Amino acid sequence: MDALVTRSGKGSPLTNAEIDGNMDKLATSKVETRSVTIENPSYDEDITLFYTTKALTVLSVRAVVKGSSPSITYSIKSASDRSAGSPTVNVNAEVVTNTTTGANATLANASIAANTWVWLTTSAKSGTVTSLNITFAF
Repeated sequence: MDALVTRSGKGSPLTNAEIDGNMDKLATSKVETRSVTIENPSYDEDITLFYTTKALTVLSVRAVVKGSSPSITYSIKSASDRSAGSPTVNVNAEVVTNTTTGANATLANASIAANTWVWLTTSAKSGTVTSLNITFAF
């Protein structure tokens, strides 16, 4: 985000245009997050996470697992129809083993269209996985 114009930095009151510019910068810099925790996930989960009415740009997807030598492979998909034969793949076959600080996923597609379902699938699991947390930043 570009620096905001402040009275102390400028040395005089802000103009209406400077105030509007500050508001625009603040409005576009807001980061939202959504998280979900799945207890005792299996290797073949297919779970709806959320529905969005507005288009989203994914900044990051971070995952962390708990358990004994846990490892799970997950994907994030999105489509306007939950039964879509060819959904957008936002994260593809990401393996997470991190049990402390989490690991960022590689984004295959950062765009989620408006009026879209977002869901998680898992395709492999080893060790004992007692929970999987996925956090999105938009």
